[in-house]
Amino acid sequence: MAIKDVPKYKDIRNKIRRNGSFPYVGTAVKDTHVIHHSLTPMNAGGSNPYSFADYHIDTHGWPSIGYNIVIMPDGTVYHCNDFDKRAYHAGNTNTRSIGTCLAGDFRKGKEKPTKAQLKSLYNVNKELYKELKNMRRTIGHFECPGYSWKNCPGDGWDYNDAINQKTGSSAGPSDLPSYYTVQEGDTFWSIAKEIEGLSMDDLMKMNPSIDPKKLMPGMKLKMAKEANGSTYTVKKNDTLWGIARAYSGVDASDIKKANNLKSDVIHPGDKLIIPGKKNNNTSNSSSKTSSTSGTIKKGSNVTLSKSANKYATGERIPSSVKGKSYTVQQVKSDRVLLKEIYSWVYKKDVNGGSSSSSSSSSSSSSNINTVGHIKIVNVNNAAIVMDRPDRENSKNLGTISKGKKVEIAGSVKGKNSNTGYWEIIYKGRRAYITGKYGKQV
Repeated sequence: MAIKDVPKYKDIRNKIRRNGSFPYVGTAVKDTHVIHHSLTPMNAGGSNPYSFADYHIDTHGWPSIGYNIVIMPDGTVYHCNDFDKRAYHAGNTNTRSIGTCLAGDFRKGKEKPTKAQLKSLYNVNKELYKELKNMRRTIGHFECPGYSWKNCPGDGWDYNDAINQKTGSSAGPSDLPSYYTVQEGDTFWSIAKEIEGLSMDDLMKMNPSIDPKKLMPGMKLKMAKEANGSTYTVKKNDTLWGIARAYSGVDASDIKKANNLKSDVIHPGDKLIIPGKKNNNTSNSSSKTSSTSGTIKKGSNVTLSKSANKYATGERIPSSVKGKSYTVQQVKSDRVLLKEIYSWVYKKDVNGGSSSSSSSSSSSSSNINTVGHIKIVNVNNAAIVMDRPDRENSKNLGTISKGKKVEIAGSVKGKNSNTGYWEIIYKGRRAYITGKYGKQV
């Protein structure tokens, strides 16, 4: 079953009002499902996707309605925007997320979602995890970085009660990355509660060097279990690649070999042996890597080839991300995880491999004239660094901690910020920080 097959599904993507189009980002980057409420009373005349589109276009200047899905009180599921587009509903989480809005005001003392809405939300969430292979977490709008102040999807209900009915947490081995990059507002508890079978104690044991009270955006938390010869029972929609990704140091080929599998086909209920960690000194894939990929390692700067066709997860690579430079976040035998687009690509499709060192930064930044420094202020932990002066349409390049000083090349007005943006020098390139988060020193 696909999203179009859920009960009461209506596709209005070609009917709803538009004034332009949202940026194409592909589905490989989609790993988060964000839940919203409309804040409009259920019985209000404007509490429907068509009115939401009018408001978002006329008031915000957006191309159309900001949500991908709208669920009405009678359970009708309106499909409003393609899943491969960057719709506007969760700030810097837009690129990686799908937004679902339930029509209604679900603040305490107001309304409650109807049973029909809750059932449809459960169905939509379940199908998103099937249709989008990298989907791994479902969160409320208030859990997105920078939105902890927002009472959305309302404090009068718990969306987890809806998405967890019958099946428990949506996250499974195929959705769990080996490492998780901490975002603003994250805690050990908030991260652990999204993953079935993972507790805060588990996270602390896997990350003994990290103080839970001192989490900072950009930190890497180990999430994968150690592979020590354990067994795993295959679940519906599992793949060898997805299972391997949930264990540290294991490739799909290792699992295939350990279980004498002649193909990649597996079935629910199959019990697979998960081999222990590979010895990198004797691994065949290690020798292949050195001959085909040079010095590609974590932290390397690489360029995604313009001839690259598909991500390692099977989706088509859009031309908009080809030919650009990225930072390697993880390395496997035949593929690498690119940090900026959070996508796995084959090593054969990337060029380069030099480490992102200070020497490369200095050579790049030498062509950028500096006019002074700013100090990061007015943030809880860190300021988000963007690739362009536009909070709604930018790529997150990283973060700079509160109190840190950074070189600036000037300031620009940009878009979607009343305080403009500081143009800074970040890792040898031009980047941007929202104006209110920097004070000239």
